[in-house]
Amino acid sequence: KLESLCLANNNQSNLPINSYPAKQLKELKLKLYNAGNLEVVLSNTPNLKTIFLEHYRVANSFPEVRLNQLENLHVSRSSLATFEPLEAPALKNFSLSLCYDFNMEGYEKLAKFTRLKKIHFNGIHDDVDNVPENITSLDLTELNFGYHMKAVPEYLKKLQNLETLYVDNIDFDHLPTWIADLPKLTRLSIDGCSFKHSVSEYFQKLKLKELKYYISKFKGSNMSPEKYKYLITPGYTILKKEFSNHVNTYF
Repeated sequence: KLESLCLANNNQSNLPINSYPAKQLKELKLKLYNAGNLEVVLSNTPNLKTIFLEHYRVANSFPEVRLNQLENLHVSRSSLATFEPLEAPALKNFSLSLCYDFNMEGYEKLAKFTRLKKIHFNGIHDDVDNVPENITSLDLTELNFGYHMKAVPEYLKKLQNLETLYVDNIDFDHLPTWIADLPKLTRLSIDGCSFKHSVSEYFQKLKLKELKYYISKFKGSNMSPEKYKYLITPGYTILKKEFSNHVNTYF
């Protein structure tokens, strides 16, 4: 009846797991798994809903498996550059942290997961400085760049159901006004951003529930509240260090 399994290979052994069919397993966490039979392991757990994969550096491509029930895929510190071989028609949440082999080509391939709702990055290949336009074909509710963006492309306004957007660590002349036209946006992160010009009064139409901006008690790198005051609806918007819907994607 086991539904959740966490295996941390702290000795970094290369020995494979002796894998047997486990159709009841819903969640699998593998840390420092160094064997080359991940495809066999996942094929024996066809009803997984959640996978956490940390420090997996055996391959550059995710195994060619079909996981019809998989909804959540969280990978960190991995050598995986593409997830194209994976068949996961129900995948909703995808996050990569410190996966520096994952590049623009792998990013574009994510559009195959047509039910994706949330994409989170925190450190990927240096050549990624934009969002592939084909990602706007997805019905995303949450998007976190988590890498160095040159600018926020205007075609992202096609994401009309976007509720949470992170535009962290971008140097803006002007915060693009089309962001204020996203009809369902309720959470906006501007951590690490700088603004040559203050946020336009036009942004008052947003009515954000939460604005994420880290404020240092030492105030050395803090942005003047005058710069972003029109992102805040008095008595309604809460200034946060972390969003209330934040999900920890690490072990």
